[in-house]
Amino acid sequence: MARSYRLSDVRFDEGAKRVVRRPLGLPIFREADEAVQLLSAMVEDFEPPLLAAVGDSVALNLVRSGRVPDVAVVDFKTKRRPVGSALANEIMAAFSARLRLRNPRSTIARESWPILEECVSRVLELGERVLVVVEGEEDLLTIPMSIVAPNRSFVVYGQPDEALVVVIVNDYTRSSFERLLERLVK
Repeated sequence: MARSYRLSDVRFDEGAKRVVRRPLGLPIFREADEAVQLLSAMVEDFEPPLLAAVGDSVALNLVRSGRVPDVAVVDFKTKRRPVGSALANEIMAAFSARLRLRNPRSTIARESWPILEECVSRVLELGERVLVVVEGEEDLLTIPMSIVAPNRSFVVYGQPDEALVVVIVNDYTRSSFERLLERLVK
């Protein structure tokens, strides 16, 4: 059954933006290198079926640490400034497959759902590492990635200048995100 939030672009109003400005998962309040080390220890202990990174800084830090995520969703910008071709190339080199996605600012585009589902399939069925290059803004794609990823997956993103946030996908987090999106489409 198609959920109504998957049938159209979901725009986030100011109230919804306030909700997502708070960490949506477990925040790791450490400098980037230490946060990635702690995340790596969590991955070793929990063995999630999928590790997804949303955001250029998080993806780059994971790639540089040797903990390349299964899926990375990037727009080649950090704090709305281009990351530069050298850093973009460093990220791209770590992935075996690339997909493109249009996702306007403050939005979860309806086309994001099948693309993120394809990422999950390609990781789980083909063993690929998939890079999703977003035209627009990738920040809110943490939410659909946390809905389509299998239980026990880790979806990580950066809370700017504060923390690395780990969403541990389960039925509760999935239904919470679905309820938020359902409220936004009504």
